[in-house]
Amino acid sequence: MNRKLLKNISITFFANIISMLVSMISTLVIPKLIGTTEYGYWQLYIFYISYAGLLHLGLCDGVYLKYGGREYSDLNFSSLRTEFWILSIYSMCFCGIISIIALLMKLDMNMRYIVWFTCFGAFVHVLRTYLWLILQTTNRLKEYSKIVIADRIVFVVGIVVIALTVQTSFQGLIICDIIGRISSLLIAIFYTKEVVIGKLDFNKKVLSDVIEDISAGINLLIAGIASNFIIGFIRIGIQNNWNIETFGKVSLSLSVINMVLSFISVASIVFFPLLKRLEGKLQLELYKQMDIILNVCTFFILLFAGIGSKLIEIWLPQYQESAFYLILLLPICVYESETAMLLNTYLKAFRLEKNLMWVNAIIMFLSMIFSYITTTCAKNLYMAIVGIDILVLLRVIVLKYILRKRANCVSYKKVIFMEIVSLITYLVSYQVFNIFYAGLIYAVVYTMFVMINFKELKKIVINNIQIGT
Repeated sequence: MNRKLLKNISITFFANIISMLVSMISTLVIPKLIGTTEYGYWQLYIFYISYAGLLHLGLCDGVYLKYGGREYSDLNFSSLRTEFWILSIYSMCFCGIISIIALLMKLDMNMRYIVWFTCFGAFVHVLRTYLWLILQTTNRLKEYSKIVIADRIVFVVGIVVIALTVQTSFQGLIICDIIGRISSLLIAIFYTKEVVIGKLDFNKKVLSDVIEDISAGINLLIAGIASNFIIGFIRIGIQNNWNIETFGKVSLSLSVINMVLSFISVASIVFFPLLKRLEGKLQLELYKQMDIILNVCTFFILLFAGIGSKLIEIWLPQYQESAFYLILLLPICVYESETAMLLNTYLKAFRLEKNLMWVNAIIMFLSMIFSYITTTCAKNLYMAIVGIDILVLLRVIVLKYILRKRANCVSYKKVIFMEIVSLITYLVSYQVFNIFYAGLIYAVVYTMFVMINFKELKKIVINNIQIGT
């Protein structure tokens, strides 16, 4: 099991290395190629397309939960194939209606382009999501990784071609993104031919499966969308109360955050099918170990806040505000990594997706209120951004509280206390002192954090060495 886990992590790690390199190009090079206004529109498209998951109504998540831990050859291809084409027809109709509405509304041409591109990209995204979640949940991670790599390589090649031949625009960047999505969809179809090609079987059983999968997945869908809106409501507030350039500068910092998150959350892809195959005691023991390891590893990222902000200032002098926003937003990496890699995975494995949905929904509602107060009433951009850190930390605290009894985690209070102290120290230090002294103060706190957990870390390392041998 350990060898198989290592192999799967290695495969997905390589794919995410490619994805991260492309993300670095898009995050750091694209702002060099286009102006701040064009970049703002590009980020608006990225923001809208991030909610494309709403389109499948939870069907993809339901399939993911139902078949978690199974072998690909054991799947009910007839049922999955019919569900796929039902999803395709529904998605096409929905996106077509939205596109027509955008044509009839009084929008400027740039906003129309963004809505149209988003609709088409969302259609492709939903079909690809259905297929690659099947690959993920059946542990076919080699094929999944090739899809990810193809998407990113086609995208970056498109950017290079545009940069060398024509004037770069946000429309051109969006077209490159969509071509990358289409290419990866075609490869996903190739690897899941049994799910896409063949006889369709429209009967009561299949329709019952669709309803069942949507019912199972709707909680995860709402949880995922609510999770996006925790940050999304504040971004909407910024978009409505500041200009498109400010929106783009804040979004640049969030793009850097997402780049880091996509890299460090690589293990979450392989973790769910593995966890479903473990017995109860091993699941609980693994939770305790990962809780400590993730805390130590993710808080380590904050040590590089000052360096990251300085690099952005040097490379993109017109985005100096983004460098400061990056410092404020970097704690998101810590809490989102914990949530994606550990908390969400265990809640899915324990079939506690309703708890996840309600927690995310409540935090989203708080975000909506906080966004209105800070962006519309107070018009305080600093408060709005710091509020994101507080909200994502609050979600971690509540989710860990839900899991503490199920996982028999006796160190819950200690871990939460250290996370709160670390965040307060980090934010206050960078607000009061310059980058050097703030980084030094946080480094001292982080060292203390590691020393407090040193015994547990040592025990985990020794146990895993013994298992490996």
